[in-house]
Amino acid sequence: MLSLFLFIFKITIAAAVGGFINYIPKVNNTDNIIISSFICIIGASILFLSSPGSNNIGNSVGFAILSVIIITLYICKNKNFQEQFTYIFSAISGMLIGLGYIFQSIVLIILVYNILQNSTKLLNYIYKEDNESNDSKNDDI
Repeated sequence: MLSLFLFIFKITIAAAVGGFINYIPKVNNTDNIIISSFICIIGASILFLSSPGSNNIGNSVGFAILSVIIITLYICKNKNFQEQFTYIFSAISGMLIGLGYIFQSIVLIILVYNILQNSTKLLNYIYKEDNESNDSKNDDI
């Protein structure tokens, strides 16, 4: 009975985390949110059901990880790179949640979400011209 409650808890956390990675404020993208939540739930449920009770990770967990990756790649085969990126990390997050690493999964998703939301700012900062970087050294501080 306790494992049933744990399974429901992990699936609920996986749905919330999977939806958060694809959430973009002020944009209506409910289809992408549902797909990433679904992928995260699949990863969490397959890894939870295939993992043994102890910390001993056997062949069944390896096959479960492989099957989650294959399912994710099949779902996102006709998507652009950013959507594939979010779906892969949603699957990774679901697998981490299924194995019991909930906090690490949330930290990973927060990091990926910040990278996705600020990708243009990061790329502009990395690829700015040399003359701009020499003229404005005080602006970076």
